[in-house]
Amino acid sequence: MQEILLGLRQPEYLHILLNHLPLIGLPSGLFILFIAALQKNRGSAIAALVLIFLSSISVVAVSATGERSVDRMEGLIDSPGRAWMHEHEDRAEKVVWLYYGTAALALSGLAAARYATRTFPTLCTVTAALALFALAGGVWTASAGGKIMHREFRYSPPPDRERS
Repeated sequence: MQEILLGLRQPEYLHILLNHLPLIGLPSGLFILFIAALQKNRGSAIAALVLIFLSSISVVAVSATGERSVDRMEGLIDSPGRAWMHEHEDRAEKVVWLYYGTAALALSGLAAARYATRTFPTLCTVTAALALFALAGGVWTASAGGKIMHREFRYSPPPDRERS
């Protein structure tokens, strides 16, 4: 137990734990939303939007722990791992806005469920579409992140470019 508590104080460890929230939560929420749409079940759609919102907004913590772990990781990884880490950072900076937008749309959908019931189905559809893009971006970002420490995932050489 002490080892686990020690790990929870390290941002790189927390980052590895937390990055699964959007990558597992979003497809789960999308699946529930799809089933809710097929069944025309408003309650399930609301539950799906809550899950999509929480999964999307969790990227705030994922980003914060990732940013705090860069300096420590620099000394632990090899040169190709550093290149993949910088690629991972660049991708995350591009994709994070999709998650913020998805969270905002899911929250708007939840408000529409209460106050603007006629726009609720449209907001569910638009939220689902943006969530798919966010999920694709998250997988793209995670593919670079997995190559930082795991040589067995390096199917291609690291990006050959200067850090901007």
